[in-house]
Amino acid sequence: MKRLAALQTISETTTHRRTPFNLAQNVISAMVLAGGGAGAAELCGAGAGGMLEISSLLLRSGEVLTCTVGAGGTPGANAPYSTGHLSQLLCLASSNEIAFAGAGGINNGSVNGGCGSGGSGINAPGGTSTQGNSLYGIGYGFGGGAGGGGTGVCSGGGGGTGGVGTAGVSTGSYDGHGGAGGAGRTNSITNVQYGGGGGGSGGRYGGSRGAGGAGGGGTGGGLYIQADAGAVNTGSGGGGSAAFGPYGGGAGGSGRIILKVPNGRYTGQVTGSPTIDTSTFVGFTLVTFLGTGTYTA
Repeated sequence: MKRLAALQTISETTTHRRTPFNLAQNVISAMVLAGGGAGAAELCGAGAGGMLEISSLLLRSGEVLTCTVGAGGTPGANAPYSTGHLSQLLCLASSNEIAFAGAGGINNGSVNGGCGSGGSGINAPGGTSTQGNSLYGIGYGFGGGAGGGGTGVCSGGGGGTGGVGTAGVSTGSYDGHGGAGGAGRTNSITNVQYGGGGGGSGGRYGGSRGAGGAGGGGTGGGLYIQADAGAVNTGSGGGGSAAFGPYGGGAGGSGRIILKVPNGRYTGQVTGSPTIDTSTFVGFTLVTFLGTGTYTA
């Protein structure tokens, strides 16, 4: 990816010495969390959205950061899967930092995304994570668990931002235990856990539902039990639904973008109605976007 304009090295020429400033005060940190995938209409728990943490983002006065938060995947009774959507932190027209969207489950297979979906069918593998590092940020995302073996069709849990989903366990006769979703990561920017994977369903005719991963993952469904959605604005995956049941999988949770700005450099110039928090961290202002908006340094 291209280097953010906001991260340009400050010149040591006399041009930039005219206005002295504290370099440390111009460095902010950020977390970018994508939308989680929706659970599969048959079985799979969905992966969470990818998480990207940026510990040092250098901004000059007047530079504008555009924040776009990805929605979670939408389930459907006949839809195999629905991925979440990208979240993006953009500085100027052509430079950006991206967190990848989570993957929804798919029957008898898997789909890759920010975090991998669980596998469904007999021994089907879970999806892998494609969330990578950026030039100035570290990405987090894990793969999903495999589907159960034997005659059962219980599915694996989706991957989380902090851990892998577990595999489904067959107990025979099309029953079994759905795999749990992978845990979300406690991010280093705000110390809050986000991005739990969705739990897998327990089979066609019975069995236990897979738990959603800590940090907001949805619990898997049963034959006549609706799978749970990923928690709103946690980037978590939705739970998978049972095969031949009347319900679809759980919806994915939408993402969020958080900027952590030293109080001495916070300008108050925002659009999009973000949440402003000046009390959680002494000396810092947290600017939390749940939709599209901007911050001007």
